[in-house]
Amino acid sequence: MATVEEAARGVVAALNGISYLLAAQWVADRYKQVFAKTRARHLRRVEQLYIPAAINTGTATFTRDSDIVTGNAAAQAVWTSDLVGRYIRGSIVWYKIITVLPGPQLKIEKKFAEDTQSAVAYYIVSRFNALPPDARWVGDGIVAMRTRRPLQKLSIEELAIEAPARDRVGAQASVYSEGQSVIDANGKVCKSLEIYPYMTTSEVYSYVVYPAPPKLKLMDQLPPEIDEHVLREGALVDAFRFKMAQAIEAGQIEAAATWRNEMRTQETKWKTWMDDAVRADRGVDDLTFILKRANSPITSRDDITNAYDYVMSRWPR
Repeated sequence: MATVEEAARGVVAALNGISYLLAAQWVADRYKQVFAKTRARHLRRVEQLYIPAAINTGTATFTRDSDIVTGNAAAQAVWTSDLVGRYIRGSIVWYKIITVLPGPQLKIEKKFAEDTQSAVAYYIVSRFNALPPDARWVGDGIVAMRTRRPLQKLSIEELAIEAPARDRVGAQASVYSEGQSVIDANGKVCKSLEIYPYMTTSEVYSYVVYPAPPKLKLMDQLPPEIDEHVLREGALVDAFRFKMAQAIEAGQIEAAATWRNEMRTQETKWKTWMDDAVRADRGVDDLTFILKRANSPITSRDDITNAYDYVMSRWPR
């Protein structure tokens, strides 16, 4: 299998005065350019998302215009530092927990803007659940592993319209949405998923993630879905630009113009190579398999959850 070094070697062989490390850098950059704006099939992987159960042990007191929530002894026993980043509700609105104070008490991000609630039932839930830091896109299917049921995808705007107060806790989760960006435990900015309704039991969800293209190193192998010569052709664009800059600095205007023409021509060819690389990575589109199959070969689920299920329910058996 070809490596970055082999592709770089082709660039060095085509032009004098180009270092291997510089050529390898161009090859790696072109790889990222090809797959930066598409869901690369060769990078996708199946991940699992653990969401902790909602907490409602004991009671809590919420005071209007205060950002401190006080729990009784039973609540304090389960209020730990793990709750930072989760959301608490004592009446209608969800408030983000930013600190667990001694006592313990909870400090919320916004002051409580409802009527004072003394020793009332509450819920603490994990609303926005961090995905891996390199997750760039999430696939269109998420499955609750315990119940083996797929969840319906909604945009964050659609979920806000369907459930503006997010008032359901304890019902079986049925929808998911890509939520706001969050900071994970390592301080990295990540995408997040909101699974709703919120569950009173911990759950694991399976999903497909498409990560951002990695930064390839000199001796790394190229993915089998992309040909070495494709990246070499892309790196030649950078090589011609490099030679043009050298000619300009040396005052060789005619030579610089020649290299500029070569660079422009190579850029035009590179656009075609990029399209070919993306098509090779995709192969037969997943939807083709869905359209070809008469029914699922691995399940006989009777529930109708989408248009496909409805059509298949009316298909002669």
